[in-house]
Amino acid sequence: MNKTNMTFIRGNESLPTDELFQSDNMIKVRFPVNAQSKARGIGSERMWVEVLSGTAKDGVGEINNVPAFSDFNLGDLISYELNEEDGVYYFGKLIKSKGGSSDVR
Repeated sequence: MNKTNMTFIRGNESLPTDELFQSDNMIKVRFPVNAQSKARGIGSERMWVEVLSGTAKDGVGEINNVPAFSDFNLGDLISYELNEEDGVYYFGKLIKSKGGSSDVR
C-alpha cells in the first residue's frame, strides 16, 4: 500500500505538529479498525477530529481525516472520551454518518 499522506507511529507517541492542530480546536482520537486491518495486525487508527461541542474530557466532533484502516468517513459526527489514565482520546459512538445514517459501533 503506497500512501504518501500517512505516518505510522507507535503507542502514544505524537508528531511535532500535533500541538499546532490541538490549538485550533482539533484533537487526535483513537478509533477501532475494520476486520481487514485487524488481520494485518493494525490495532487502532488515530485521526483528527474537530471538536464541535463538549469539554476537555468528552464531547462531539467531526472526523477531519480520510480513514485508511476503519469503516468511518471524512465528516462523520462522533462522540469521543478522554481516558485519563493514558491521556488518549477514544472514539465513543457514531452519531451521524456523512451518508446520513446513524448507528452505534
